[in-house]
Amino acid sequence: MTHKRFLAAAGRIDVKLYDIKSTNPNPVLTFEGHKGNVTGVGFHCEGKWMVTSSEDGTVKIWDTRAGSEQRNYDHGKDNGVNDVVIHPNQGELISCDQGGNVRIWDLGENKCTHQLIPEDEIPVRSVSVASDGSMLIAGNNRVSHATLTSVPHLARYPN
Repeated sequence: MTHKRFLAAAGRIDVKLYDIKSTNPNPVLTFEGHKGNVTGVGFHCEGKWMVTSSEDGTVKIWDTRAGSEQRNYDHGKDNGVNDVVIHPNQGELISCDQGGNVRIWDLGENKCTHQLIPEDEIPVRSVSVASDGSMLIAGNNRVSHATLTSVPHLARYPN
């Protein structure tokens, strides 16, 4: 995942942050804290923080200036998180897991506000949000199936 200045490279349980405008081949910072493979990485629009997901069942928010973990959201140890994205409003995260859950985390309230299960017992592999924030898509291993949901529609399915 790249930002205008940084490149985040996930390797097993850590994430290394590189300054792409520098000739120094070494990472500027290393983020350690996941206990399983890192599966997703995303940057805040201004690069002040970064989000990661992991097979350990967690989603973490990191301060890219200090290199420290700021928040930890738990899907449960048996629900490895497959992907995480930052909503275009920069105030929510959307994650998906091995248990088939799609969760929306409200950063202002610091909690999961919505949980969707598109198809029982089918892991959700990836999530994406339209650039205007109006639509969310979640994909699983079934080639013929993806779930497309209107974001305002989610208000009917609170956690």
